[in-house]
Amino acid sequence: MIDNSKIYRAFRLFNNKGIIELYFSFLRELVKDLEITSEDEHFVFTIRLDNTRRISVDLNSAPLFALKKNRSSSVFQVFIHERDYNKLKHRANVNAYSFKRPKGFLLLDIPVEHFSSSSELIKNTLRDAVNEYYSAQEKSQYRSKHIPELLELTLDEQKLSQVLDRAYQQNFAGQNNNEIKSLLSDYKKRISKTGLKGELYKWELIHQFKGRPDTSRTDFSAEIKKIKFSNLLYAMAIATLHNMSKKHPEELRSCFENLFNEEVELFDRIKEFCESTLVLYRRIEKKLPHHQDERSVATYLTFHDPDRYTLFKDSFYKKYCKLIGVKPKKKNYKYVHYLNLINDLIDNHISQDLELISLVKEKVGSTWYDGENHLLLAQDILYQMLDQQNEEVIAHSKKNEIGEKMDFKAPLNQILFGPPGTGKTYATMAKAVGIIERLDQKQTVEKYPDRRNLKARYQEYIATGQIVFTTFHQSFTYEDFVEGIKPKSDGESDTVTYPIEDGVFKRVCVEAEKSKVRSSNFDHLYEGFIEGLDSEEPKIFETLQQSREFSVYRNSKGNIKFHANTDKAYPGVIKKDVLEHYLLTGEALDWPSYVKALGKHFIDELHYSAEKSELTSSRYVIIIDEINRGNVSSIFGELITLIEPEKRIGQKEALSVTLPYSKDSFSVPANVYIIGTMNTADRSVEALDTALRRRFAFEEVAPKPQLLRSKEFEGLNLDIDLPLILKTINERIELLIDKDHMIGHSYFFSLIGSDDCEAELQSIFYDKIIPLLEVYFYGDFGKIGLVLGEAFVEKKAGQKVRFAQFDMEDKSMLQEKSIYSIVDYREGEPVGGITFKEAVRSIYVSNSTVKSNGAGHAGD
Repeated sequence: MIDNSKIYRAFRLFNNKGIIELYFSFLRELVKDLEITSEDEHFVFTIRLDNTRRISVDLNSAPLFALKKNRSSSVFQVFIHERDYNKLKHRANVNAYSFKRPKGFLLLDIPVEHFSSSSELIKNTLRDAVNEYYSAQEKSQYRSKHIPELLELTLDEQKLSQVLDRAYQQNFAGQNNNEIKSLLSDYKKRISKTGLKGELYKWELIHQFKGRPDTSRTDFSAEIKKIKFSNLLYAMAIATLHNMSKKHPEELRSCFENLFNEEVELFDRIKEFCESTLVLYRRIEKKLPHHQDERSVATYLTFHDPDRYTLFKDSFYKKYCKLIGVKPKKKNYKYVHYLNLINDLIDNHISQDLELISLVKEKVGSTWYDGENHLLLAQDILYQMLDQQNEEVIAHSKKNEIGEKMDFKAPLNQILFGPPGTGKTYATMAKAVGIIERLDQKQTVEKYPDRRNLKARYQEYIATGQIVFTTFHQSFTYEDFVEGIKPKSDGESDTVTYPIEDGVFKRVCVEAEKSKVRSSNFDHLYEGFIEGLDSEEPKIFETLQQSREFSVYRNSKGNIKFHANTDKAYPGVIKKDVLEHYLLTGEALDWPSYVKALGKHFIDELHYSAEKSELTSSRYVIIIDEINRGNVSSIFGELITLIEPEKRIGQKEALSVTLPYSKDSFSVPANVYIIGTMNTADRSVEALDTALRRRFAFEEVAPKPQLLRSKEFEGLNLDIDLPLILKTINERIELLIDKDHMIGHSYFFSLIGSDDCEAELQSIFYDKIIPLLEVYFYGDFGKIGLVLGEAFVEKKAGQKVRFAQFDMEDKSMLQEKSIYSIVDYREGEPVGGITFKEAVRSIYVSNSTVKSNGAGHAGD
């Protein structure tokens, strides 16, 4: 008995025993007529269960004769020379498709009901096509896809009958019809109450970007960047895609051309795209993941051809497999399997549920992608009922648990302070990643024990804009931070303009506020609303409270222009972001009576929808390095008040200000976190502006000598107690100056992985530690000697300085003053009988011990 599960699945797919018997009956005659054998490598008997869904015998690279399953019917596909097209087009009511290769041939779709009456003519044209195309290749490149059992069934009519009986005696593997019916019933109840709120954007996006990316566009990088994938792709996937399109647009174009090549099986295209884009991304970034997976591929295919493909997420794919009792596939096979399941769901359930189809059509309307093939609907059913509904239950039943995870005492505004080299920069990376992923310090360390992994994640968030890094300095201004006028020159006309540009902090706040909206159709609605306005003939609206009429126009900049319908009314302008802000927050920042009236129109008439969730909004972090080096009061300006937690958007005491240049109303979102760093050797915390200190939490990042005992420092073969060196030096510095000027542990991290640890340690002392001490003590080598000892600082002997003739008090005392210099061990030779290692050890043990023991440690 034939035991190929793919054959049974294919037979059940067509759900019509008679059509399959007709196909194999004709194929049997064709095989005998052409004398096709299993050893002839020009022919491939195969099955495609991806979006193509057909049983076929292929010749070289083209399907020769196939049975194909379309959405509502089945057709026979026949390979012919294009000169024979006229013979068949009227008799068989066919559709014809040309090939990129081989040229000069067509693939005909022939309806089942017209096939038998034209079978002899079809057989003759097939024979002619085989005679001409057979020798075009030595063998088929798809021979590995050959299924010998199909040829066996073709030649053995009795065995074919047995396999068909067995296939139709079984239900679809594991499919639970009652569970699926319940799933569809619950979905209908859900959308009857909520519509497609939060999900309609998928129909809108596919309507807007159907057929894209267009690989024929001249500027492929620009083509990629114009496509809005919204949350259908991971943010990281969008970031890496944009990066590849910017740096290697033509190579990326080739990847997409291959992905969209329908002549190749879907599995092969998925695998090739994932692998080729990874190779491409490795030319940009050696370690980070490129995030081009099956979800990404599914999204690209769906945008490009939504009549064949639909969106995919691994989460609800696995849940659906569990629901119907089938085993999920492995990587690169999942999406192909998922499409099979989706198509079966449509054929056996959705297409028969006229109530469901009518309900969805009503909710989608006629403006967006019609989705008549129900692929997008099937995806939405699985997502809403298996993924989203589960998420909502979790969010409701575990609200306190989630709240505790979010509230891990991460201040909205904090400053890490400490002396140089204590790892403040690394600490900001860990804090920023932890804030975004809602992890406390312990959880962050557990998730990212390897510094490289943490840095890689940090760089990913930098790429997506969730983490922004900037440095304050003496020239950094309010205009750089919030907004300002920046001159721009037109190279062609030498004209200088002065546009208002957003600063780094304002840009972060704008993106953070947008992230609070789970999905919104505002952009599409606003665009349509503006296009429907006339610059001369107004639309009339009424205010909500007093029902006063006002007229609305479109101005030259594409904004909403209006005036009250009274004799003394002056025109005003409502900007797009003001209207959007009202729809998001209920707060009218400008012209409240008119904004509220237009907002009601958008909600009631244009069906604006958005789900706002503070619980799941993305967090944004701005890191301000060296925050104490800038004039903080001047840089923050009026925003110094708005950054307070209770003054942010959505809080009881929320405040907004009108910005001086743009005149925009501005407030700070509650999901923006500010992390500053300051080097206390430059300026102490006490010297900071009082207003700044009051609004920030301060965390000291002190030197940690114990970190120099970690596993990373094992095997350095220095015979030197590094933690004790650092501890001893810092104790002396704190006594001579203060703790703000101590030396950090990170100065010694360059020893890790060094090929010559002694040379590296010399570099640490002579290039970092000693120059820093010279700055701290203003060149007073005597105090440096108190820190490092006489092995590093020597007194110059026998040097008498003869001053110029001048009468001055204490002149004789100055002549007796000692002069010191730094002992240089970098030549590799001992100085005064002491080696460099011995000099270093002398910092924490006496010289006599160093000389007698050679490799002494503090405990010796």
